[in-house]
Amino acid sequence: MAPSLKLYPAGPRIRDAPQLALLGRFEALLAPSLQMRREVTLPIAGDQRAWDARVTDGRRSASVEGETKIGDAQALERRLALKIRDEEGWAPAQRDRPVSAALRAYAALALSADRGAARHVD
Repeated sequence: MAPSLKLYPAGPRIRDAPQLALLGRFEALLAPSLQMRREVTLPIAGDQRAWDARVTDGRRSASVEGETKIGDAQALERRLALKIRDEEGWAPAQRDRPVSAALRAYAALALSADRGAARHVD
């Protein structure tokens, strides 16, 4: 046996190289009138999830996930369903409900959450 040595570039290893290659092949197939952006985050503050890409023609857009190795199809389907649901951003459910006079009075005096949600009295 003879010893051998192989050198690699320094820095963290790129784990998603197959996925990047897949997205590159997909982008090469797009018509010139289409634009593709990569790693498009969901529009929810603090949410770190992102679509792998978004393709747009200027009027419409489509989100893209590039999967090269599917281990659990059901988990993938659930993850995509959550992204599709959350893509428009979260909004509270529209509902009619009675609001007491005390709660209306508190709402008139309370500051917004970004200011501590404390009571404001002049």
